[in-house]
Amino acid sequence: IRDVERSRGLGDVYKRQGSRLSKFGDKLADISGLSSSWIGMILLATITSIPELASSVTASVSGVVDIGLGNVFGSNMFNMFIIALLDFLQGPGPVLLSVSATQILPAALGILLMAIAIGGIYTAHTFSQDSSPAGFIWGWVFSMLILFTWLVGAYISYRSEQTTVSDEEFARKARPRELRNILAKFTIAGVIVILMGIVLIGFAKELAARTYTIGSLNITLGDSFVGTIVVALVTSLPEVVVSISAYRIGAVNMAIANLFGSNTFNIVLIPIMDIVNGKQGLLAQVNQNHIITASFAMIMTTIAIMGVVYRSRKSFLYLGWDALSILGFYLLGTYLIFTVTIRLG
Repeated sequence: IRDVERSRGLGDVYKRQGSRLSKFGDKLADISGLSSSWIGMILLATITSIPELASSVTASVSGVVDIGLGNVFGSNMFNMFIIALLDFLQGPGPVLLSVSATQILPAALGILLMAIAIGGIYTAHTFSQDSSPAGFIWGWVFSMLILFTWLVGAYISYRSEQTTVSDEEFARKARPRELRNILAKFTIAGVIVILMGIVLIGFAKELAARTYTIGSLNITLGDSFVGTIVVALVTSLPEVVVSISAYRIGAVNMAIANLFGSNTFNIVLIPIMDIVNGKQGLLAQVNQNHIITASFAMIMTTIAIMGVVYRSRKSFLYLGWDALSILGFYLLGTYLIFTVTIRLG
Protein backbone atom coordinates (compact mmCIF):
# COMPACT_ATOMS: atom_id res chain seq x y z
CA ILE A 1 0.00 0.00 0.00
CA ARG A 2 2.87 2.34 0.84
CA ASP A 3 4.46 1.71 -2.59
CA VAL A 4 1.12 2.43 -4.27
CA GLU A 5 0.79 5.71 -2.34
CA ARG A 6 4.37 6.69 -3.27
CA SER A 7 3.71 5.87 -6.91
CA ARG A 8 0.51 7.94 -6.81
CA GLY A 9 2.44 10.85 -5.32
CA LEU A 10 5.08 10.63 -8.04
CA GLY A 11 2.33 10.52 -10.63
CA ASP A 12 0.82 13.73 -9.20
CA VAL A 13 4.21 15.45 -9.43
CA TYR A 14 4.55 14.23 -13.03
CA LYS A 15 1.13 15.64 -13.88
CA ARG A 16 1.79 19.08 -12.39
CA GLN A 17 5.30 19.51 -13.78
CA GLY A 18 4.36 18.04 -17.17
CA SER A 19 1.55 20.57 -17.45
CA ARG A 20 3.91 23.41 -16.52
CA LEU A 21 6.53 22.15 -18.97
CA SER A 22 3.99 22.23 -21.83
CA LYS A 23 2.78 25.73 -20.92
CA PHE A 24 6.32 27.09 -20.66
CA GLY A 25 7.21 25.42 -23.97
CA ASP A 26 4.21 27.04 -25.64
CA LYS A 27 5.16 30.41 -24.17
CA LEU A 28 8.79 29.93 -25.25
CA ALA A 29 7.58 29.34 -28.81
CA ASP A 30 5.55 32.57 -28.67
CA ILE A 31 8.39 34.81 -27.51
CA SER A 32 11.34 33.22 -29.32
CA GLY A 33 10.06 33.09 -32.90
CA LEU A 34 10.53 29.30 -32.99
CA SER A 35 7.52 27.19 -33.90
CA SER A 36 5.75 25.07 -31.28
CA SER A 37 6.56 22.05 -33.47
CA TRP A 38 10.30 22.73 -33.18
CA ILE A 39 10.01 23.27 -29.41
CA GLY A 40 8.16 19.96 -29.11
CA MET A 41 10.46 18.02 -31.45
CA ILE A 42 13.76 19.15 -29.90
CA LEU A 43 13.37 20.62 -26.40
CA LEU A 44 10.38 18.67 -25.05
CA ALA A 45 11.42 15.46 -26.82
CA THR A 46 14.93 15.64 -25.39
CA ILE A 47 13.73 16.28 -21.85
CA THR A 48 11.01 13.62 -21.86
CA SER A 49 13.47 11.09 -23.31
CA ILE A 50 16.04 11.51 -20.53
CA PRO A 51 14.50 8.66 -18.47
CA GLU A 52 15.00 6.38 -21.48
CA LEU A 53 18.60 7.58 -21.69
CA ALA A 54 19.22 6.95 -17.98
CA SER A 55 17.71 3.47 -17.95
CA SER A 56 19.17 2.32 -21.27
CA VAL A 57 22.70 3.50 -20.45
CA THR A 58 22.47 1.95 -16.99
CA ALA A 59 21.29 -1.33 -18.53
CA SER A 60 24.14 -1.26 -21.05
CA VAL A 61 26.78 -0.63 -18.36
CA SER A 62 25.23 -3.39 -16.22
CA GLY A 63 25.46 -5.88 -19.07
CA VAL A 64 21.70 -6.28 -19.60
CA VAL A 65 21.70 -4.81 -23.08
CA ASP A 66 18.39 -6.43 -24.04
CA ILE A 67 16.60 -4.38 -21.37
CA GLY A 68 18.25 -1.22 -22.70
CA LEU A 69 17.43 -1.81 -26.36
CA GLY A 70 13.98 -3.15 -25.53
CA ASN A 71 13.34 0.12 -23.70
CA VAL A 72 14.28 2.07 -26.84
CA PHE A 73 12.00 0.26 -29.28
CA GLY A 74 9.25 -0.36 -26.72
CA SER A 75 9.13 3.36 -25.92
CA ASN A 76 8.76 4.14 -29.62
CA MET A 77 5.81 1.78 -29.84
CA PHE A 78 4.21 3.30 -26.77
CA ASN A 79 4.78 6.85 -28.04
CA MET A 80 2.67 6.03 -31.08
CA PHE A 81 0.06 4.48 -28.81
CA ILE A 82 -0.19 7.89 -27.09
CA ILE A 83 -1.61 9.26 -30.35
CA ALA A 84 -4.55 6.88 -29.98
CA LEU A 85 -4.90 8.04 -26.36
CA LEU A 86 -5.01 11.69 -27.45
CA ASP A 87 -7.57 10.78 -30.11
CA PHE A 88 -9.77 9.15 -27.47
CA LEU A 89 -9.50 12.18 -25.17
CA GLN A 90 -10.54 14.47 -28.02
CA GLY A 91 -13.75 12.54 -28.70
CA PRO A 92 -15.37 12.54 -32.17
CA GLY A 93 -12.98 13.60 -34.93
CA PRO A 94 -9.40 12.31 -35.45
CA VAL A 95 -6.73 14.26 -33.56
CA LEU A 96 -4.31 13.95 -36.51
CA LEU A 97 -6.73 16.09 -38.51
CA SER A 98 -5.36 19.10 -36.58
CA VAL A 99 -1.69 18.22 -37.07
CA SER A 100 0.49 20.19 -39.47
CA ALA A 101 2.09 18.45 -42.44
CA THR A 102 5.47 19.63 -41.10
CA GLN A 103 5.30 16.70 -38.65
CA ILE A 104 5.81 14.25 -41.52
CA LEU A 105 9.54 14.98 -41.71
CA PRO A 106 10.47 14.06 -38.10
CA ALA A 107 8.11 11.07 -38.27
CA ALA A 108 9.82 9.85 -41.44
CA LEU A 109 13.21 10.43 -39.81
CA GLY A 110 12.16 8.14 -36.97
CA ILE A 111 11.21 5.41 -39.44
CA LEU A 112 14.54 5.78 -41.24
CA LEU A 113 16.52 5.53 -37.99
CA MET A 114 14.60 2.44 -36.88
CA ALA A 115 15.21 0.85 -40.29
CA ILE A 116 18.95 1.48 -39.91
CA ALA A 117 18.84 -0.07 -36.43
CA ILE A 118 17.06 -3.17 -37.76
CA GLY A 119 19.65 -3.47 -40.53
CA GLY A 120 22.41 -3.12 -37.95
CA ILE A 121 21.04 -5.89 -35.72
CA TYR A 122 20.58 -8.30 -38.63
CA THR A 123 23.97 -7.52 -40.21
CA ALA A 124 25.89 -7.70 -36.93
CA HIS A 125 24.33 -11.08 -36.08
CA THR A 126 24.96 -12.41 -39.59
CA PHE A 127 28.68 -11.62 -39.41
CA SER A 128 28.96 -12.79 -35.79
CA GLN A 129 27.96 -16.38 -36.57
CA ASP A 130 31.53 -17.45 -37.27
CA SER A 131 32.86 -15.70 -34.10
CA SER A 132 34.76 -13.17 -36.20
CA PRO A 133 35.11 -9.50 -35.13
CA ALA A 134 33.23 -8.46 -38.29
CA GLY A 135 29.91 -8.46 -36.40
CA PHE A 136 31.26 -5.97 -33.88
CA ILE A 137 32.67 -3.78 -36.65
CA TRP A 138 29.44 -3.72 -38.63
CA GLY A 139 27.49 -3.01 -35.46
CA TRP A 140 29.65 0.05 -34.85
CA VAL A 141 29.23 1.18 -38.46
CA PHE A 142 25.44 1.10 -38.17
CA SER A 143 25.53 2.80 -34.75
CA MET A 144 27.57 5.68 -36.12
CA LEU A 145 25.31 5.81 -39.17
CA ILE A 146 22.34 6.28 -36.83
CA LEU A 147 24.07 9.21 -35.11
CA PHE A 148 25.09 10.86 -38.40
CA THR A 149 21.61 10.43 -39.90
CA TRP A 150 19.97 11.95 -36.82
CA LEU A 151 22.22 15.02 -36.93
CA VAL A 152 21.49 15.58 -40.62
CA GLY A 153 17.77 14.95 -40.11
CA ALA A 154 17.56 17.34 -37.14
CA TYR A 155 19.23 20.08 -39.20
CA ILE A 156 16.90 19.51 -42.15
CA SER A 157 13.90 19.56 -39.82
CA TYR A 158 15.07 22.86 -38.34
CA ARG A 159 15.50 24.43 -41.76
CA SER A 160 12.10 23.14 -42.80
CA GLU A 161 10.45 24.58 -39.67
CA GLN A 162 12.03 27.97 -40.28
CA THR A 163 10.51 28.16 -43.76
CA THR A 164 7.02 27.51 -42.37
CA VAL A 165 7.19 30.15 -39.60
CA SER A 166 5.69 33.47 -40.67
CA ASP A 167 7.97 36.47 -41.25
CA GLU A 168 6.35 38.23 -38.30
CA GLU A 169 7.13 35.33 -35.95
CA PHE A 170 10.63 34.83 -37.33
CA ALA A 171 11.51 38.51 -36.89
CA ARG A 172 10.00 38.78 -33.41
CA LYS A 173 12.54 39.86 -30.81
CA ALA A 174 11.90 38.68 -27.29
CA ARG A 175 12.72 40.85 -24.30
CA PRO A 176 15.88 39.33 -22.72
CA ARG A 177 14.44 39.30 -19.18
CA GLU A 178 11.22 37.61 -20.32
CA LEU A 179 13.13 35.02 -22.34
CA ARG A 180 15.47 34.23 -19.42
CA ASN A 181 12.51 33.90 -17.07
CA ILE A 182 10.68 31.44 -19.32
CA LEU A 183 13.88 29.46 -20.00
CA ALA A 184 14.56 29.18 -16.26
CA LYS A 185 11.01 27.94 -15.51
CA PHE A 186 11.16 25.57 -18.48
CA THR A 187 14.47 24.14 -17.24
CA ILE A 188 13.26 23.68 -13.65
CA ALA A 189 10.09 21.88 -14.76
CA GLY A 190 12.18 19.74 -17.12
CA VAL A 191 14.65 18.73 -14.40
CA ILE A 192 11.79 17.68 -12.10
CA VAL A 193 10.24 15.57 -14.89
CA ILE A 194 13.63 13.93 -15.49
CA LEU A 195 14.21 13.12 -11.81
CA MET A 196 10.73 11.70 -11.34
CA GLY A 197 11.22 9.50 -14.43
CA ILE A 198 14.48 8.10 -13.07
CA VAL A 199 12.86 7.36 -9.70
CA LEU A 200 9.98 5.56 -11.40
CA ILE A 201 12.46 3.33 -13.23
CA GLY A 202 13.44 1.83 -9.89
CA PHE A 203 9.85 0.80 -9.21
CA ALA A 204 9.58 -0.83 -12.62
CA LYS A 205 12.81 -2.82 -12.29
CA GLU A 206 11.83 -4.08 -8.84
CA LEU A 207 8.45 -5.18 -10.13
CA ALA A 208 9.91 -6.82 -13.24
CA ALA A 209 12.49 -8.85 -11.30
CA ARG A 210 9.87 -11.06 -9.70
CA THR A 211 8.75 -14.50 -10.84
CA TYR A 212 5.00 -14.91 -10.86
CA THR A 213 3.21 -18.18 -10.05
CA ILE A 214 -0.21 -18.86 -11.51
CA GLY A 215 -1.40 -22.25 -10.32
CA SER A 216 1.32 -24.71 -11.26
CA LEU A 217 2.80 -22.34 -13.82
CA ASN A 218 5.83 -20.15 -13.07
CA ILE A 219 6.24 -17.13 -15.30
CA THR A 220 9.68 -15.52 -15.59
CA LEU A 221 9.92 -12.15 -17.30
CA GLY A 222 12.87 -12.09 -19.70
CA ASP A 223 15.11 -9.08 -20.28
CA SER A 224 13.61 -8.30 -23.68
CA PHE A 225 10.04 -8.30 -22.33
CA VAL A 226 10.98 -6.25 -19.26
CA GLY A 227 12.72 -3.62 -21.38
CA THR A 228 10.14 -3.53 -24.17
CA ILE A 229 6.97 -3.45 -22.07
CA VAL A 230 7.61 -2.67 -18.40
CA VAL A 231 10.57 -0.26 -18.49
CA ALA A 232 9.38 1.34 -21.74
CA LEU A 233 5.97 2.00 -20.21
CA VAL A 234 7.46 3.66 -17.13
CA THR A 235 10.05 5.77 -18.98
CA SER A 236 7.35 6.94 -21.42
CA LEU A 237 5.29 8.52 -18.63
CA PRO A 238 6.85 11.96 -19.29
CA GLU A 239 5.71 11.74 -22.93
CA VAL A 240 2.21 10.82 -21.78
CA VAL A 241 1.89 13.70 -19.31
CA VAL A 242 3.58 16.34 -21.45
CA SER A 243 1.71 15.40 -24.64
CA ILE A 244 -1.68 15.36 -22.89
CA SER A 245 -0.88 18.68 -21.18
CA ALA A 246 0.16 20.23 -24.50
CA TYR A 247 -3.01 18.92 -26.13
CA ARG A 248 -5.21 20.40 -23.39
CA ILE A 249 -3.76 23.89 -23.86
CA GLY A 250 -4.41 23.63 -27.59
CA ALA A 251 -0.79 22.97 -28.65
CA VAL A 252 -1.62 19.86 -30.68
CA ASN A 253 1.36 20.25 -33.00
CA MET A 254 3.70 20.51 -30.03
CA ALA A 255 2.17 17.37 -28.49
CA ILE A 256 2.61 15.28 -31.65
CA ALA A 257 6.04 16.79 -32.34
CA ASN A 258 7.10 15.70 -28.85
CA LEU A 259 6.15 12.09 -29.69
CA PHE A 260 7.84 12.00 -33.11
CA GLY A 261 10.89 13.82 -31.73
CA SER A 262 11.16 11.38 -28.81
CA ASN A 263 11.14 8.49 -31.28
CA THR A 264 14.13 9.91 -33.15
CA PHE A 265 15.99 10.76 -29.93
CA ASN A 266 15.39 7.27 -28.53
CA ILE A 267 17.14 5.64 -31.50
CA VAL A 268 20.16 7.90 -30.95
CA LEU A 269 20.52 6.13 -27.60
CA ILE A 270 21.84 3.12 -29.55
CA PRO A 271 25.23 4.68 -30.43
CA ILE A 272 25.43 6.11 -26.89
CA MET A 273 24.80 2.65 -25.44
CA ASP A 274 27.33 1.20 -27.87
CA ILE A 275 29.98 3.62 -26.65
CA VAL A 276 29.45 2.91 -22.94
CA ASN A 277 29.13 -0.82 -23.67
CA GLY A 278 32.77 -0.90 -24.73
CA LYS A 279 34.38 -3.35 -27.12
CA GLN A 280 31.71 -6.04 -26.94
CA GLY A 281 29.47 -4.44 -29.56
CA LEU A 282 25.86 -3.71 -28.67
CA LEU A 283 24.03 -4.70 -31.88
CA ALA A 284 25.93 -7.97 -32.07
CA GLN A 285 24.92 -8.90 -28.49
CA VAL A 286 21.22 -8.14 -28.38
CA ASN A 287 18.45 -10.61 -29.15
CA GLN A 288 17.05 -10.44 -32.67
CA ASN A 289 13.55 -10.38 -31.17
CA HIS A 290 13.94 -6.62 -30.99
CA ILE A 291 13.43 -6.52 -34.74
CA ILE A 292 9.76 -7.37 -34.07
CA THR A 293 9.33 -4.39 -31.75
CA ALA A 294 11.12 -2.00 -34.11
CA SER A 295 9.03 -3.22 -37.05
CA PHE A 296 5.77 -2.57 -35.22
CA ALA A 297 6.98 0.88 -34.15
CA MET A 298 7.71 1.62 -37.83
CA ILE A 299 4.27 0.38 -38.89
CA MET A 300 2.51 2.53 -36.28
CA THR A 301 4.53 5.61 -37.27
CA THR A 302 3.70 5.02 -40.93
CA ILE A 303 -0.02 4.89 -40.06
CA ALA A 304 0.36 8.20 -38.20
CA ILE A 305 1.95 9.77 -41.29
CA MET A 306 -0.91 8.46 -43.42
CA GLY A 307 -3.36 10.02 -40.96
CA VAL A 308 -1.67 13.42 -41.27
CA VAL A 309 -1.64 13.25 -45.08
CA TYR A 310 -5.06 11.70 -45.75
CA ARG A 311 -6.91 13.73 -43.07
CA SER A 312 -9.90 11.45 -42.78
CA ARG A 313 -12.79 12.88 -40.72
CA LYS A 314 -14.34 9.49 -39.99
CA SER A 315 -14.20 7.95 -36.53
CA PHE A 316 -15.44 4.84 -34.75
CA LEU A 317 -16.00 4.60 -30.98
CA TYR A 318 -14.37 8.02 -30.46
CA LEU A 319 -11.28 6.92 -32.40
CA GLY A 320 -10.27 7.88 -35.91
CA TRP A 321 -9.50 4.99 -38.19
CA ASP A 322 -5.80 5.88 -38.05
CA ALA A 323 -5.78 5.88 -34.24
CA LEU A 324 -7.82 2.67 -34.20
CA SER A 325 -5.24 1.02 -36.49
CA ILE A 326 -2.40 2.25 -34.28
CA LEU A 327 -4.14 0.78 -31.23
CA GLY A 328 -4.67 -2.55 -33.02
CA PHE A 329 -1.03 -2.86 -34.08
CA TYR A 330 0.15 -1.93 -30.57
CA LEU A 331 -1.93 -4.72 -29.03
CA LEU A 332 -0.81 -7.20 -31.69
CA GLY A 333 2.84 -6.25 -31.28
CA THR A 334 2.63 -6.54 -27.50
CA TYR A 335 1.08 -10.01 -27.81
CA LEU A 336 3.79 -11.20 -30.20
CA ILE A 337 6.55 -9.82 -27.97
CA PHE A 338 5.02 -11.56 -24.97
CA THR A 339 4.73 -14.83 -26.89
CA VAL A 340 8.30 -14.75 -28.17
CA THR A 341 10.16 -13.47 -25.10
CA ILE A 342 8.32 -14.82 -22.05
CA ARG A 343 9.66 -17.91 -20.31
CA LEU A 344 7.29 -20.41 -18.78
CA GLY A 345 8.25 -23.08 -16.28
